[in-house]
Amino acid sequence: ALQDNRRILNPFGWLAFESSQKDVVYSPLPLYHSLALVVGWAGAIQVGATFAFRKRFSASEFWKDIKKFGATCFMYIGELPRYLINRPKSEYIENTTLKKMLGVGFRKDIWDNFKSRFHIEHILEFYGATEGAAGLFNIEEVPGMIGRRTIPGIIIAVKVNEETGEFYKDKEGFLIECNSGETGMMLAKIEENSAFLGYKDKSKTNERVIRNVLEKGDVYFNTGDLVNLHDDNWVSFADRYGDTFRWKGENVSTMEVESILNSFGGFEMCNVYGVEIPKTDGKAGMICIKLND
Repeated sequence: ALQDNRRILNPFGWLAFESSQKDVVYSPLPLYHSLALVVGWAGAIQVGATFAFRKRFSASEFWKDIKKFGATCFMYIGELPRYLINRPKSEYIENTTLKKMLGVGFRKDIWDNFKSRFHIEHILEFYGATEGAAGLFNIEEVPGMIGRRTIPGIIIAVKVNEETGEFYKDKEGFLIECNSGETGMMLAKIEENSAFLGYKDKSKTNERVIRNVLEKGDVYFNTGDLVNLHDDNWVSFADRYGDTFRWKGENVSTMEVESILNSFGGFEMCNVYGVEIPKTDGKAGMICIKLND
């Protein structure tokens, strides 16, 4: 996905947090991850905060790091909060400086318990993609929601056949928007002032761009994510569609894994897909292999 400096230096959700140079932002994510680079590092620069990070997340060392750095904000993805809440109480939690969290994939079933157990004042959940044209924010801290649609027509969910991936259309040939209580494919409108630059490979860009969605001439980016619509324009994540699945906050390409496996030889064919595992977030990779005779 293509990026420009304007987007990387966007302060993103920091203003909603009322963050300042007094904050210390802690990220246990590698800087090639957009959450660490675009939101964490660049966001800290914008408000003059201190940015602290380590190579990889460690649940056993987490609270020790928080105390060492005096961290006030934690950048999280997917499973990380669950890893922390499943661990025994740490001696370093007492009088912790950590008050705010910013990230993606915080699950509804542990939200309230996590806040009360670790004395977290605010959790800001959001939805965004490196190549996406728009994002969603949950600044009202509603558990389980990735954000709220505030401007009509910018973020929409449309009806899709979840088996074939084909969009349902009305009699005029336009896509059909979902109503509250329904699940659909999330699309983000591409406008002149959108941050969408597409991919280096133009064919990939063309695959994700849909034209004439709700009216003739409009253009939308297909996020590839199925979402649930709720009352008051709230949105929750449902599933990742297509030849990718999400595990531990990362998108995994089934075709890429298959091509690597096939390069070893000895396989007549292989199939890679994601499967749900109880009490975990996302889907784990499953591989079916047929050996050569």
